[in-house]
Amino acid sequence: MPSDRATIAILYDRPLPGADADERERLEVVAAVRTALATRGLTAVPVVLGASPQTCLTRLRALHPKAAVNLVEGWKGDAVYEVLGPLLCRAAGIPCSGNPAHVLALAGAKTQLKEHLLWRGLPTPPWIHSLEDWRPDDAPYLIKSIEAHGSLGLDRHALVRSPAEAKARLRALRRRHGGSWFLERYVEGREFHVSLLGDPAQPDKPPRVLPVAETVFADWPEHEPRIVDYRAKWRPASRAYHKTQRRFLDHSKDAPLCTALAHLGRRVWNAIGLESYARLDIREGRDDRLEIIDVNPNPSLHPQAGFVAAANAAGIDYARLLVTLLPCTASDS
Repeated sequence: MPSDRATIAILYDRPLPGADADERERLEVVAAVRTALATRGLTAVPVVLGASPQTCLTRLRALHPKAAVNLVEGWKGDAVYEVLGPLLCRAAGIPCSGNPAHVLALAGAKTQLKEHLLWRGLPTPPWIHSLEDWRPDDAPYLIKSIEAHGSLGLDRHALVRSPAEAKARLRALRRRHGGSWFLERYVEGREFHVSLLGDPAQPDKPPRVLPVAETVFADWPEHEPRIVDYRAKWRPASRAYHKTQRRFLDHSKDAPLCTALAHLGRRVWNAIGLESYARLDIREGRDDRLEIIDVNPNPSLHPQAGFVAAANAAGIDYARLLVTLLPCTASDS
């Protein structure tokens, strides 16, 4: 058994049999984190949230690691249980990377999050829960999952322009995926991704804003909405996967825009009580207005994911990023 000082737990939820690419990716992240931490002299031990949270808690207590990298995104395929990661670590008395359970719970319900953003004076597109509230002035709408991650249900048919079209689409989504759905006004325009990195040793310190990325929709069909849909994230053989291209803004050329996005990112960080790290998706719509379309307090740590790419663009390599995310009690190992 390695010494407590050198041991880091990698806490993750096991993908279900037959799971799609977005869930299977988690196993790749576990392997990548384990390898990277080894280069920093840390022994990383995977701990799976499997059949029982209690069994996982017992395993964590027996391992008694110095800290944990939290990769939990749900349990048994249900994203509502994303909060189990920090809760299990807290119960075991182990500091972990990432955001606390109450922040994950707030951001995990997208309409609840949008209400909170508006309450704090932050811009987010109008939305409706029921077709009875359909507002023609806000159409077209995107139909989005309230609780699921990874652009579940988002494709070229997600954009609806009439109540009848929306009703048919909602019926199909509920039949295929279950869950809850809402309609958000589609913001036509550029899409940016703001990655924020906190300092576990100084939680009150403003987060570092990493280089801002933009998704470029290259040679995009005119009849399809410009969105980062499920294919663009998880289907390497699809056209959308290769035509949604990441580029980082050049601060020397886009200084006002970069400053505005960084300011908005820090406002969201404070409004939600974010810690450790997070990623925001922001659209530039009418009259150059910036609108928040998503806040992810638990972004993927896959070596090719957007948050990691932003860290790399800031000169932070993968292993250093992981150590930075760990609470300070682990980073001195």
